[in-house]
Amino acid sequence: MPALIHEKTNQVLAEKIIFSHSFFKRIRGLLGYKEMPTHQVMWIKPCASIHTFFMKFPIDVIFVDENLCVKNVCTNIAPWTVLNSLGKKLSFFQYYIHPSTYDLKNYFQKTSVFEFQAGTLSKHSINKGDKLHVDS
Repeated sequence: MPALIHEKTNQVLAEKIIFSHSFFKRIRGLLGYKEMPTHQVMWIKPCASIHTFFMKFPIDVIFVDENLCVKNVCTNIAPWTVLNSLGKKLSFFQYYIHPSTYDLKNYFQKTSVFEFQAGTLSKHSINKGDKLHVDS
C-alpha cells in the first residue's frame, strides 16, 4: 500500500492513500463516509478547491502542487465549508453562482489535495513549502 511521507521529517502522515483521480471519484470524494478512516488519506487530483457539503465530520487538508510541494495546510474544516487552495473560505455564491469572485488563476493551476481525519495534522509540523512523498 502506498503511504504518504513528510520528506523533511520522514514521518508517515498516512499509511494508506485512497486515490480519487477519476472524474467520478473526485465528485464523490468523502461523501458517504461516516468518518475518515484512521491512518488513511484521500488524494483528490486535480483539485484546486474543496467543499464539505453533506459530510458528517470535519477534516484536515493539505493542498499541494504537481511536485507535492505544500501550498497550504488547513485544519478542522467543518461540514458545509467551501475552501480554495489558498485557504480562503468561499461562500456558496462565490463558488457556484458568481465564479468571477473566485480566484480563477489559482483554480487552473495544477493543484491536488490530501484530506485527513480532523486532528491528524496537529500531530505533525507541516508548513508551506515542505515536500511530501508517496512511498509505494
